[in-house]
Amino acid sequence: MKKYSLLPIALTVLAAGLLHAQAGTIFYQAIPAAQSDVNSGISNQNQYTSAVDGGNSRGTDRVINGITLYALAATGQTSTADNATINALAGTLSNAGGASATIQADGILKEVLADMTFNNGATDGSQQEIVLEPASLEAGVTYDLRVYIGNATGQNRQVSLSFVGDGQAAVETGFFNEDDATTSAGGFTDRNQVYYINYRYAWDGDSTPGITITQRSGSAPFVLYALTNQVVPAGGATATLGGGEALQAAGAQGGLSTGQVDNESDEVGVASDDFYNSDSLNQNGQWVDVEKWGNCWQPTKVPKGWCPYTNGKWSDCDDCGWTFISDEPWAWCTYHYGRWCKVRTGCGWAWVPGKVWAPAWVSWRQGREKSCDCLGWAPLPPEAGCEINVGISTWVDHSCDIGPECYTFINIRDFGSDSYFGCGCIYEHSRNIVIIEETINITNICYNSHVNIYCGGPDRQWCNERIHELGGKEVGKVHINRYDDPGKMGGKHSRHEGDSLGLVSPKIKGGGKNHQKIADTLKHDKIDKGWGNDKKAEKQARNHIAKENGGKNPKNTKATLPADVAQKMGKHGGGQAGGGGGGQHPGGKGKNKGQGQGGNNANAGAGGAGGGGFNQHPGGKGKNKGQGQGQRGNNASAGAGGAGGGGGKHPGQKQSKGGQGGMAQGGQGAQGGGGQGGQGTTSGGSGKGKHKQGGQGGMAQGGQGAQGGGGQGGQGTTSG
Repeated sequence: MKKYSLLPIALTVLAAGLLHAQAGTIFYQAIPAAQSDVNSGISNQNQYTSAVDGGNSRGTDRVINGITLYALAATGQTSTADNATINALAGTLSNAGGASATIQADGILKEVLADMTFNNGATDGSQQEIVLEPASLEAGVTYDLRVYIGNATGQNRQVSLSFVGDGQAAVETGFFNEDDATTSAGGFTDRNQVYYINYRYAWDGDSTPGITITQRSGSAPFVLYALTNQVVPAGGATATLGGGEALQAAGAQGGLSTGQVDNESDEVGVASDDFYNSDSLNQNGQWVDVEKWGNCWQPTKVPKGWCPYTNGKWSDCDDCGWTFISDEPWAWCTYHYGRWCKVRTGCGWAWVPGKVWAPAWVSWRQGREKSCDCLGWAPLPPEAGCEINVGISTWVDHSCDIGPECYTFINIRDFGSDSYFGCGCIYEHSRNIVIIEETINITNICYNSHVNIYCGGPDRQWCNERIHELGGKEVGKVHINRYDDPGKMGGKHSRHEGDSLGLVSPKIKGGGKNHQKIADTLKHDKIDKGWGNDKKAEKQARNHIAKENGGKNPKNTKATLPADVAQKMGKHGGGQAGGGGGGQHPGGKGKNKGQGQGGNNANAGAGGAGGGGFNQHPGGKGKNKGQGQGQRGNNASAGAGGAGGGGGKHPGQKQSKGGQGGMAQGGQGAQGGGGQGGQGTTSGGSGKGKHKQGGQGGMAQGGQGAQGGGGQGGQGTTSG
């Protein structure tokens, strides 16, 4: 089965969390050894301004999940591909590659990690720079700049990465061993763990985004395997619900849901008339006042031993994940909004209203070894907050103090049952404290601003394979239609027909006032965390959960929408718009536009005219005058070479003193004569602010034809 090991850690996050951070932030993301391409974070549902395969000198661009990683073959002190440039401030760049047993990845990603660009001849304390072309970016847009890390050499590369791009102070990793993942801030336990470091920033439109790499030892320089710069989508839209026809036709949609898209942070303990005035609640339970969480609801018409998420079944929805389906009249709200408290009164549980809809709010555990066929889930307590772009991950047991008796455990064989409570397949809760040590937490509740909550847990295919082996009924799929009022389903709050589920799920408004009688007041001593009365067993179980958790928490480990889920959504929703007619590039003012495919019936975009090669490291203390090289678009003439001189653009630096013009080189022509050589800069750059010194004009050189002679050289002019 898939196991999503999500181990990011935020190094610069404000108290309000990642979503509200003003400065750039970084986190670390593990990539499993199996199905690495799927879990690489690279997807054709995203847009990229840069996607680079370092050290790829074989002439063929690699493709992962429909996204082209353009070859970055190192030459001299500067190498450029797809709007990204790597500069060696000392030494020269080289390529290397080859298979290695230490590369814990499969698929195309393993090939990518087998090649590398590195600095040959660097000295102790030397630096390299990776810079992004500002012309490919848009001010105010948020990006994820990702550097992929693996261990292909075992040379103990001691490096520190400093990320910039939002005009604020740099965000640094500190020194770590690039060939030993356990030395990074990602909290990894396997030195060969493949991962990426993600820098999220909102470009300020002025500074040059990029990375400065400082190496501690010149004998073991930093290597670049791959890099991407991905557009982070803005908030999601709200879909309009259809009538009853949608429920009837839902099965043809492949398990995708329809309805509102929530795009606000959840609020647990919300006071809402949507719930206070609901007959489905008021006729089947009572309201109680729970300390800290306010007015909460308890069912009163349930049998002894009842627990939430037991009188019904689980089904899988392609873009929502595990969804709980129940005939209980209050299921529409209590299993899809809010959280549950285990309490020492009444039926033993109290529902805490919440604001954001989800297919379910549970923590998942699964057998650690095949010998344990246990599968379990626990209602999330109100302490389990779900922030946009953070979600809820495997840390939830430890961080939110979910005790063993909160869990419902069954044999995987019975996972496809129509009702777990009804079939009598639930393990005795007294066994749970032992079962906890035989299972691991696999919770992955993802909440991105452009999609609904995705409730990840066990892998459905794996579940059904094991169920089939054990002779049980396989678990099914479901398509969800969400309605904003019961009138659209004939006054019902839910309707389940075949593989389609209709649910009332209004946008919850806060500020309501409960006019119902409060039946009880529950102080802190009435809250039951589910640890039982055996203190020795509790201590042992707590120690096990803490060790399993390994220091993960909401700040350093976020949930992530699996790539295969995003891909399923994309098949039905059409491709993302990209530069030059759709694809992985979102544009870039006519330069270096993408050639990827858009959605259905969208032709591959014709490349824009090959933009002038952007000199990412022009001048600046008179060193490393980069060669701008035009990149030819599809069916477009070769681009003129970029201006050699300019404003001294190091990562994070704004326009400053003009430098000496570099050499501009024309792009390659197709099937014939070379493109015309670009002109050398006519000025070393005027510069802004107090530095206005002109530079020396550079030399221009004609481009080479693919099957013919070189083109005409441009003129080198001087001004300054």
